[in-house]
Amino acid sequence: MIENEIPRSGGTALEERKRDMRPEFLLFVCVALGVTGQLLLKIATSHGGVQPGAGLPFAETLLQLFRTPSALLFVLAGLACYVVSTFLWLFILSRKELSWAYPILASGYVLVVLASWVFFHDHMTLMRIGGLALICAGVVLVFRS
Repeated sequence: MIENEIPRSGGTALEERKRDMRPEFLLFVCVALGVTGQLLLKIATSHGGVQPGAGLPFAETLLQLFRTPSALLFVLAGLACYVVSTFLWLFILSRKELSWAYPILASGYVLVVLASWVFFHDHMTLMRIGGLALICAGVVLVFRS
């Protein structure tokens, strides 16, 4: 048994290994759903006509999003990703230590920045790239621990 796992009783060694691989896979599904949710919410702001830096008050921004059917659809899809991700997260926490699982969620930051650069043409600087590299290194170290 690996030291960062929560002990379980019963089952053969093969069954234990299958059970142990499942939370890791679901953790990456959880990250993918979080990234997808962020991208869908960003798309919603585009469909709702909300432009970055527009300076609209909070309530007016929300009303503008909810008045536009296509924007509302993207908001609901993004929130659905978060709901499914939350249920997966609960399962993961029942199998793994929080101190191991939570830092791996940081890989979502990297994926969101890269997806924003590809799909939304967000600006990418050397400083951001360096920060992303540090996050990746940290995620790898935690995952291997």
